[in-house]
Amino acid sequence: MLRDVWDNGGARAYLGISIPNYPNLHVIYGPNTNSGHTSMLTKIESQIGFITQLIKAAGHSTIEVTPDAAQRYDDEIQQRLAKSQWARIGRSYYMDGERITTNWPGLSREYFRRTKKPDMSDFKLGASGH
Repeated sequence: MLRDVWDNGGARAYLGISIPNYPNLHVIYGPNTNSGHTSMLTKIESQIGFITQLIKAAGHSTIEVTPDAAQRYDDEIQQRLAKSQWARIGRSYYMDGERITTNWPGLSREYFRRTKKPDMSDFKLGASGH
């Protein structure tokens, strides 16, 4: 279960959307997407566009982020967040254990750029759903 995965080290998802080993599961307003300076509605719209592109790319197959791509992404985000004001707070809503799991570390325009079009090399197609 996803809850078991996230209970072991905190919630994480590639761009806050895709989770390795969970084909065709794409979440909205997932881990590390919260913002203190932009409406989440605009981010959610961006996420829906990204997910729609993944679904179209998959066709009748499954699609999921690769574990390597998800780990690279998570490492980058956590390194950036380690330098943020949220890391200085200690125990807080922003953290799950040692990890900051709520907030996005950059500007919203970076998030919009990164979710404009999926990098298909970060995803793998699976078996046909037929």
